[in-house]
Amino acid sequence: MSRISLCWILLFVVNLLFSQNIPDSLQEKLAGKSPKDQINYLLLIANNSLKTNPQAALSLAITANSIAVNNSDKNNEVKSAFIISKASRLAGKASVGLDYISKAITILMAANQKQYLAQAYNEQGLLFKEMNKWNDAITAFSKGVSLYEELGDKKTQYLVVGNLGDVYNKSRQFKQAIETFQKAKKLAEELGDKKEIAISLNLLGVAYANYGNATEATNQLTAAKEIANSIGNTALANQIQTNLDNLQQNLAFKNKTEFEKEQEKEKEQYISSLQAEYQNIKQLAAKSFEEIEKLKIEDQVKELKIKAIQGEFEKQRLENEMKEQNLKLLEAEKKQKDAEIQRQNETLAYQKRIMVIIGIALAIVFLLLIFVIRLYISNKRTLHIVRQQKQQIEQQKNEIELINKELAHQNTIIRESIDYAKHIQFAILPSPTEIQKHLPNFFVFFKPRDVVSGDFYWFYQNQQTSILATVDCTGHGVPGAFMSLIADSLLNKIVKEKNIHVPSQILAELNREVIATMSQSGDELDNSMDITVCAHNKATNEVLISMAGHSCVIIKPNNQIEELDGKDYVIGGVFADINTEYKLFNLSVVQGTSFYFYSDGFPDQIGGTEKRKLGQKAFVNILLSAATIEPAKRSEFLEKAWNDWKGDKKQVDDVIVTGFSL
Repeated sequence: MSRISLCWILLFVVNLLFSQNIPDSLQEKLAGKSPKDQINYLLLIANNSLKTNPQAALSLAITANSIAVNNSDKNNEVKSAFIISKASRLAGKASVGLDYISKAITILMAANQKQYLAQAYNEQGLLFKEMNKWNDAITAFSKGVSLYEELGDKKTQYLVVGNLGDVYNKSRQFKQAIETFQKAKKLAEELGDKKEIAISLNLLGVAYANYGNATEATNQLTAAKEIANSIGNTALANQIQTNLDNLQQNLAFKNKTEFEKEQEKEKEQYISSLQAEYQNIKQLAAKSFEEIEKLKIEDQVKELKIKAIQGEFEKQRLENEMKEQNLKLLEAEKKQKDAEIQRQNETLAYQKRIMVIIGIALAIVFLLLIFVIRLYISNKRTLHIVRQQKQQIEQQKNEIELINKELAHQNTIIRESIDYAKHIQFAILPSPTEIQKHLPNFFVFFKPRDVVSGDFYWFYQNQQTSILATVDCTGHGVPGAFMSLIADSLLNKIVKEKNIHVPSQILAELNREVIATMSQSGDELDNSMDITVCAHNKATNEVLISMAGHSCVIIKPNNQIEELDGKDYVIGGVFADINTEYKLFNLSVVQGTSFYFYSDGFPDQIGGTEKRKLGQKAFVNILLSAATIEPAKRSEFLEKAWNDWKGDKKQVDDVIVTGFSL
């Protein structure tokens, strides 16, 4: 079966099962994976289910978000929030996505990730728009526009400006809509995209039409149609022509628009001023033209002005009366047309009902005829089909046997390749015996989930300083092993070639090198790693520790436990910052102190009678017990504790625990 068929079957199962809560079958699949793998698995299914079953996608994404929050995985918390936002809009539950996208905005603001922050503001605006919260939508879209303008991303800025203009239109803020679509038109012109120029002119014309400025609306729509025709976009040209036709059709039968109301108000003010002046003139008892001729020149000018004002007022009164008559005539014509249209619609509806009845009758006769014919043909071919199926079964059986042999051969080749890869990976790991010469009582408990591992340890020694790194690369198996080779090479380059020996500086340089190396792939995968670097100075007996995505445990001679946390930042990743600084812990060591460094594989392992994770607290208690036995047997002790807890459950992730005592 092809991968496409498998994908459709998986989506069908999700659509069927997620009408309720997450089924037990999916929980069992998630139980055998690490938190990051669980999140990636859930988000992959959620993204594929967005259009076919948005409610299922919403439930999956919320579950992934909860796992990310519980594991302090900020990257995946933001990633899942975006999918929750889209799914909630498609499912008609925009209010659900609002809280998650708001938390994502808080995370992105703290990380100063402006590109993703602008995208988050756009998502927030779309949610507010679905909820008809126009002012909140305007605020969110405006913030997104400002960030894209700051980033110089004109293409995406154009899209968000379009969203902002649409909100202004729907909230009947037509003046602001006109200004916004003018800005969209300017951005489209700067991008040189004729199709988007035509679209922005079309939207600008509609905004002018809603405002009531028919002349400017016609100009914008006509210009948009000319551009659409010039690039051969017939569909867009037809849409614009429809807007032009609607504009002309509605001119005589529409309510007064804001633009017309403003013009009418100005005209009423003008008429009021004329009426006031006319009343003053009447009180002055205007004279006849014969009387005016007898007056002085100054008085003649004054009286003629009075006559002119009277004439202007009478002209305005007659024009108003004519307009009222025209409106009454148009209203009568509209009623007559409406009656005619209603009569035609009733006739068409009756004819349509008759045609539907005839069509149904013909369809029933046709289906019966087809059923009889197919029944006859089916009975005739049944015996022939059975014989063919028997031959096909025999042939398929032979083909399956050949395929099984080929798969067995390919599996052997792949297994031999992976076994050789294991040999290569273990060859680059430093010898515990060699490390014990420089770090007293050193031990390592190393247990890959698959043949090869994404976890590994690394060591360097010069005259004064011993440096130990405990690393957990993204993924496990072959992908994790490749990342471990990259990490090993970069550590050698940083420490041995560049002579950087301070743990926090090593992590900062490693972060820059990983970002530079993985950016060449051009994808947005989570190519990150968690790491602890410990440096011991023999002369001063000081220990320097710096961590990225890890924590470590220190047990002092009186069994006092000290945990150091470095989970705020990781190395690389989707939201990596090339200028990230890592905290440095400077410790003065008391003789008999033990240090333990580890990945998340041991604490996250599912086991016990309740089928749950071991957890950090229980893991620290195991380390405390290990500190009471001789160092040479600590690896065996951890092996037994691991097997006792895991039982017959599947291993979730690669496991590594390193330690030493001074």
